Amino acid sequence: MSAIPILIGSKTLVQLVFFRSDLRDAIESVFVTDPGGSSVATAFCLNTRIIGFCSEMANIGKEMHEGFEFEVRSTPLSRLPLNASYSYLNRTIKYDFGSLAGVSAANTSISILPDLPKNKVIGTATVRTFRQILGIANFRYEVGLTLQDTTYATTSPLFLPYREAFATFDLGIVAPIWKGATAQVGGKNLLDRNYYYNAGFPEAGRTWFLNVRYTF
Repeated sequence: MSAIPILIGSKTLVQLVFFRSDLRDAIESVFVTDPGGSSVATAFCLNTRIIGFCSEMANIGKEMHEGFEFEVRSTPLSRLPLNASYSYLNRTIKYDFGSLAGVSAANTSISILPDLPKNKVIGTATVRTFRQILGIANFRYEVGLTLQDTTYATTSPLFLPYREAFATFDLGIVAPIWKGATAQVGGKNLLDRNYYYNAGFPEAGRTWFLNVRYTF
């Protein structure tokens, strides 16, 4: 990983970060030949989806993660810090079927990696008003997520990966209410966007919150 910070004037900082990582022997789910054969009477794995094969976790995956992040932090006004960032992530996965005897490449479906967006944009603005009251607005846009519902059979069209994109908007106010105590009030996902990181499990919709924090 390498970072390149650039100062523009006295109020703006631009930073560019590049990264890459390679992972070998990643643990993945595979199908191996059932030592008891394909007969129901002799098979060891009776609850498997494919008679004659057992499902197990094995060190068989090769993963690659690479990308960059571009971030701008600026304070055009003393009471108005701004922050914006864009990140790009490319990930690939391959199975080394030759590294483990008995693995069925035909029955093992290469599942997608635990999902992260390929492109992500985040913007945050903080306004400091009278009596140290803070107003915070946050916008997030993620695109290039690939989801896969593995509860379906591998032969079903519903098993195939599909694309997902979404945007969320949050607002909050932080105000001191007593010595060492602050109150936080606001809403998350105000657009009430229905979005997913895992197929079939939606994230929280519009949510309101009220918190009180006391620091000793």
